[in-house]
Amino acid sequence: MEKRNRVIRLFTEHRNGLYAYVLACVRDPHTAEDLLQDVAVAVLSSWDRYDEERPFLPWARAIARNRVRDAQRREGRSREVLSPELVEQAFSAADESTDFSAWRRHLEGCLESIGEKARRVLERRYVLQQSLSSIAGDMRWKVQSLYVLLSRTKRALLECMRKRADAEARSV
Repeated sequence: MEKRNRVIRLFTEHRNGLYAYVLACVRDPHTAEDLLQDVAVAVLSSWDRYDEERPFLPWARAIARNRVRDAQRREGRSREVLSPELVEQAFSAADESTDFSAWRRHLEGCLESIGEKARRVLERRYVLQQSLSSIAGDMRWKVQSLYVLLSRTKRALLECMRKRADAEARSV
């Protein structure tokens, strides 16, 4: 029973981080909250499989990633969302450093290094939350071309952030 209580405590401590992960994948607060409830049930029902020698958060995020994938399969991925794998890469990299202000600084610097068109599409899609079809129509692009641009841009941003973090770590 002690181990189960520790898992409950760890889940409670990491709830916000797990919510952030799920929200980054699905981009809808209500869906994220529902999925987080599913994650809580799954974590608590599999508490006996948790290896206490390993960090809790990656284990719980793997459960969350599976729940997100299940939801995306059920819904047919009707909305453009970040893949759980890409979000996992970003969160795993961030796990190595708890200095999220540094990650934000890296992201801001990396956003300046991408092209103006890609930056405008990111802003319209993720800040203004416009649909891809709306953006494509305004830009006279095909929706599939925007998917490709967004995918390449997100990967480039992640790689840029990693490089900046590595360079910063080497300089310390």
